[in-house]
Amino acid sequence: MPASVANRLEKLQRDFLWGGIGNEKRFHLIRWDKVFLPLQNGGLAIKNLRLFNQALLGKWIWRFGTEQDFLWRKVIEAKYGCARGDWISNPVNSLYGVSLWKTISKDWPSFKQFISFDVGDGSGVSFWHDVWCGDRTIKEIYIQDWESNDLMNLLELLYAKARSGQEVDTIRCGVDKNKCFTVGSLLSSIVRYAPCFYSLENYLEIAGSASCGLFCMDGCFGKDPNHRQSFGGEK
Repeated sequence: MPASVANRLEKLQRDFLWGGIGNEKRFHLIRWDKVFLPLQNGGLAIKNLRLFNQALLGKWIWRFGTEQDFLWRKVIEAKYGCARGDWISNPVNSLYGVSLWKTISKDWPSFKQFISFDVGDGSGVSFWHDVWCGDRTIKEIYIQDWESNDLMNLLELLYAKARSGQEVDTIRCGVDKNKCFTVGSLLSSIVRYAPCFYSLENYLEIAGSASCGLFCMDGCFGKDPNHRQSFGGEK
C-alpha cells in the first residue's frame, strides 16, 4: 500500500470518526494512536491499515519458511540462496532494479520476535539465539552460564527437551505449538509491539516498492490474504 494511499484512507477514517457525515468540527475524545488498540486495552479496535499491510508482508516471510516445495519459494532460493535453517533467504544486496523480496526479507530479524521453533535434529535452530525452549532464548534465560546453579538448571532443561534427532525442525507462530498462523494473529502481535516492529524508514521503502507486487503475488498464486496455515506447512 503506497504511503499516499494509506494517508488518504487514514484521513477518511479520522474524518468519519470525529465528524460523522457532517462538516462540523468536533472534539477528539481519544488520541488517534489509541483508536487502533483492542477494546480491552482502551481502544476502539479499528484496523490500522498501515500495520495490516505490514502483517500481509510478514505473511510472505512465514510462507517462505514453510512452503519449501512451492515454485515461487524455489525461485527465490535459486536466486539468493538460503540462510541457516532455510527459514529466510540470504540478504539481497542488489543495487539495481526494484526487488520486492529485498524489502520483505530485510525485516526477518523483527519478524522473528513473533515466532518460535520446535527442535527436531537441531540443524535449523540456533541454540543460543532462537526461541525454542519456553518463550525466551537460552541466551536471555542463562546470561551467566558459568554459575553452577544456572548450569544445572540448563542441563535439566535440555534433558527435558531431548529429541530423537530423527525429526526435522519446524517453525510455529508464537510459543503455542497448537496455534496456527494467520494474518490476524500477526496483526494483533504487531499492534502490541508496533514501535519495535518496523521503523518508519523501512515502512516507507516497503510501501513504495512492495505494495503492487504483494497483490500481484497473491493473484498469481491464488492465495487469500487470510489464508490459514499450520506451522508445519499444511493447509
